[in-house]
Amino acid sequence: MVTCLRDGVTKPIAKLNLLTMRHPIAQALVTSVTCSDEEPMSYTVANKNPKWRKAMSEEFDALLRNGTWELVPPHPSFNVVGNKWVYQIKRHADGTISRYKARLVAKGFTQ
Repeated sequence: MVTCLRDGVTKPIAKLNLLTMRHPIAQALVTSVTCSDEEPMSYTVANKNPKWRKAMSEEFDALLRNGTWELVPPHPSFNVVGNKWVYQIKRHADGTISRYKARLVAKGFTQ
């Protein structure tokens, strides 16, 4: 059996240069890679930034306003479902920051 590799035929690897592309998505990728604003990985890091604190406050107020859940005292026979904050920076097509989004998500695997 003869393959391209055995015959010495190789295909050159095309390198993608995002800086020379004229597409908005490529420019947004470049902006997000070089931007100093990063999404925090933990609550303690996010809580130090007023922009993320505001985003968390808006999310928490929306959860209470919509009646998504209510806090009750834990019962010994029930499993308590934990939660965590997930942070994301929303951007416009040109790569500028649209808003800071924080979501409070339940850890469903603990049910």
